[in-house]
Amino acid sequence: MENAVRNDDAGGNDDAIGDDGVLMIRISLSNLSLLLASSSLVLIIFKLNIDVQLLVVLAGLLSNAYFRVLASLLSDFCIPEDVKLLGDAIRNNDAIGNDDAFGDDGGVNDLGSIPTSIGNLTNLTILGLGGNNLSGSILSGITNLTKLNLLSFAINQLSGPFPEEIGKLQSLVELSFAENMLTGPIPRSIGNLGKLTLLYLFNNYLSGPILEEIGKLIFLETLQLYNNNLIGKTPDSIAKLEKLTSLSLYGNNVTGHIPSAIGNLTRSTELILYENNLHGAIPLELGYMKTLVVLFLFTNQLSGVLPNVFSNLTNLQMLQVNENNLTGHLPQNICNGGSLKWFTVQDNNFVGSIPRNLKNC
Repeated sequence: MENAVRNDDAGGNDDAIGDDGVLMIRISLSNLSLLLASSSLVLIIFKLNIDVQLLVVLAGLLSNAYFRVLASLLSDFCIPEDVKLLGDAIRNNDAIGNDDAFGDDGGVNDLGSIPTSIGNLTNLTILGLGGNNLSGSILSGITNLTKLNLLSFAINQLSGPFPEEIGKLQSLVELSFAENMLTGPIPRSIGNLGKLTLLYLFNNYLSGPILEEIGKLIFLETLQLYNNNLIGKTPDSIAKLEKLTSLSLYGNNVTGHIPSAIGNLTRSTELILYENNLHGAIPLELGYMKTLVVLFLFTNQLSGVLPNVFSNLTNLQMLQVNENNLTGHLPQNICNGGSLKWFTVQDNNFVGSIPRNLKNC
């Protein structure tokens, strides 16, 4: 175990040591289950000043049997109250852990649903339950955890609505409910999460509009809402997200024009809007987005000409506008930047000659 921690073989990385000297290890559940069999684990935990609360959250996902081992090892130490509460939640609630949680190969099987008592862990700052087989709904009790900085239930089988009270978690910096089966609208209270830098809600069944309230998340750097059932126009307020580097809305039913104000996103490297029902002209203001590397607008109802402004995008490597209703000539200066590697325009109504400066790409 000590070698694993030193050499980062247990799933950590070079940034595993925080500024406060606390070792935050990331470890696979199967490896952790093996380590729990060692009575030296407690000495290692306290020797290295590992964040015990986080470790027990991970251990709690193993099974009742494994948790009992860890609980007995730690029984003589001063454990944070939240760890004791989590222990009660896991011992008494087969919805998260059970003795059959591990298959014969040591892999995680069905972990069931989220226990209601998880809402008692009010000192948690990190809760990551992604990549399991959790089912059921996201409980409203989660919104009691107002100290959370990171919350992830990604890659599970959670269903039902997005919790309306999510706006209570105003300390959140990263939020991911991606790759589940969530339904219904994104709640307006999400606009209260003013510290968010990352929002992953992709690959669900969310419906309704993209809210104007998104524009309140002024520190947002990554917004991924793709592959849902979202409808309506792209809100103009999205232009307020001046720190945004990645915007992905593809695979929805977004309509209307691409807002010209989107040109305010001058730090963006990715603008991915394909497979929607966008119409109208491609806005000239895209020429202000000089950091763009990827621009995917294909499979929409866009019309008009392909504007000359793309010659301003000297970092652009991928441009796809195929399967639209674009007309006119292809811009002769499309490759002036010299970075373009991927350029697709098929299934439009272009006329004239192929631009000669494609040889510069």
